[in-house]
Amino acid sequence: MSERTPHKESVSAVYEEHAARLEHLGLELGAERGRLAMGLDLLTEALVVAGAHAVYCREDGPGERPSADLRAVVSRIEQAKELIQDVMGALKPPSRPVDQA
Repeated sequence: MSERTPHKESVSAVYEEHAARLEHLGLELGAERGRLAMGLDLLTEALVVAGAHAVYCREDGPGERPSADLRAVVSRIEQAKELIQDVMGALKPPSRPVDQA
């Protein structure tokens, strides 16, 4: 009997939970870019949750900014999104020239 590592289990869970969306994005963008697009969607959803949380977790003082830990989380998510978008652009197939008949 083979044991699954926690990483493999979490990867399987993502594929199971988001199967329909992954299939749609895979057909639309290609397998690799579709998975990256799904990752972007999940990160965007995390930013929405963090933004809602920021309403309640504020530092006292001028401006009442979101707490430092929440700002750090949001910053890292935004950086991850930038990296994924960069990779998606690099994986984009070259555009085909239009036939001039």
